[in-house]
Amino acid sequence: MIEKHNPQQYVQYPAAVERCREWLDEDSLIVTGRRAWESFCGQLKMPETSIRPQFVQHASQREVRELVDLGRRSSSRRVLAIGGGRAIDVGKAAATLLNKPSVVVPTVFSTDAPCSSLSVLYDDNQQPAEYLDHKQNPQQVIVDTELLKQGPERYFRAGLVGGLSVFYEAEEIFAARRFRTANVMEGHALMSAQWAKQRLLRLCDQFCKSRPEQLPDKSLNDVYFVCFWMTADCFEHVGISLPHTVYRILRGMGLADVGGYLHGELVGLGLVCQTVLCPTHRIESVRIEQLVGQILGDVDWRGLTSIVKDQRESFVEQAGRWSINENISAPITVEALYNCVIEVSERLATYM
Repeated sequence: MIEKHNPQQYVQYPAAVERCREWLDEDSLIVTGRRAWESFCGQLKMPETSIRPQFVQHASQREVRELVDLGRRSSSRRVLAIGGGRAIDVGKAAATLLNKPSVVVPTVFSTDAPCSSLSVLYDDNQQPAEYLDHKQNPQQVIVDTELLKQGPERYFRAGLVGGLSVFYEAEEIFAARRFRTANVMEGHALMSAQWAKQRLLRLCDQFCKSRPEQLPDKSLNDVYFVCFWMTADCFEHVGISLPHTVYRILRGMGLADVGGYLHGELVGLGLVCQTVLCPTHRIESVRIEQLVGQILGDVDWRGLTSIVKDQRESFVEQAGRWSINENISAPITVEALYNCVIEVSERLATYM
């Protein structure tokens, strides 16, 4: 359909990380986070100290530069990125700059980073610094469903809402007639987004009644596939909209630093704001708010509300970094967005 496509190889099944054993040697530059490495080694039943990976924490440009320097001094033939969105984004960026293939192994279900051809990098102050387009997707993505099931429930909840948002964003972009790629096959892309959205909505309804470990394996497999593969395909071909803008603003305020709010949690807040501020999905606004509120019911929305109220100038400053009216069907002001974020976060707090 267009120049880029999803990974050359995507595998998803229980114990899929066993495929990685052949790459755990000096031929691989292994990029990961400390907790991710612990989970990965536990799944493979191997000692954590048997191999020395490169640990990253912030998805920063500095970390990428250090990895590239290391890769150029070594005989690494590939980059093996293991972990969540930060480790994966850094690993993909290092692979591109080293001109090496990348293999991605997500250890938590939280973002759409594994299959995408983009890396979001930050400066040393954790301010957005660069969106690196790799021109191609990772060579391989290894999704171990048993490993993901062991991940924190909070990440699962955030990943589910974040994935759902991508398809609402795609429909908003279609309504605004602003596609990321000029040669997108509109009918095909819109049908795919709508099918994925409806499938995820049904899965969200299931999850509201059950914990992740209580869901049938088929439902979990569908969640992983739709939120890893189809979200990457959708946002790369069509684009992203207001929910991700809200995430960028709040991350720029420090709300998504290590130990803060997760990507999918802030995107979920932005999704509800989009249904309130834009006419495309206004009829679904109450339903989406209830769904996001129920799934993300343990999030400290009151704390977020307090920070945004106390740091209004910071919110306005961060909003100025982004074109908040990009890819939406009706113009809004920074003041309207600020008020909406506060009002929505206050309402989401009532679902706790």
